[in-house]
Amino acid sequence: MFGGDCVALIGSIIGDIIGSQYEFPSWRPDDLDYKNCKLFTDRCEFTDDTVMSIATKYAIDHYKCDFAKAYKEFGKMYPDVGYGDMFFKWINGEIGNYKSWGNGSAMRVSYIADVVQDLDNVLKLSKHSAKCTHGSESGMLGAFVTTAVIAMANLNYSKEEIEEWII
Repeated sequence: MFGGDCVALIGSIIGDIIGSQYEFPSWRPDDLDYKNCKLFTDRCEFTDDTVMSIATKYAIDHYKCDFAKAYKEFGKMYPDVGYGDMFFKWINGEIGNYKSWGNGSAMRVSYIADVVQDLDNVLKLSKHSAKCTHGSESGMLGAFVTTAVIAMANLNYSKEEIEEWII
């Protein structure tokens, strides 16, 4: 399923799994020593961000970029991985685009930057992936910036050029 063109996607999945143990920290003490934490523990699992990241890849590879179709399909296959209430209602057709301003649009777009070779098309595709659920300005901005930074790094932009673009 994953090849050499999935570096950012694989990295985002690994980060999601490692970070899952901290996402809902009911077990975490206030004085957690982050420097001595283990990356993978028995509390690690994939979350909605991994599922939607893979759905983004699937939409591009199989559905001619019909992101809404892939997100709903994958969301129904994996219903218990941490979706927000509004996103879950959207997956099940109870509501339309709810213009979320959350970070889900940014969390799922790494594959776009892995496979699209120019910045203009990266931005167009990231907007298309975000607008079905995250039609708010801030929701789409998260997807834009995430894909742009990854794509610019892939295209050998300097750190200074990336920082300037972000600002």
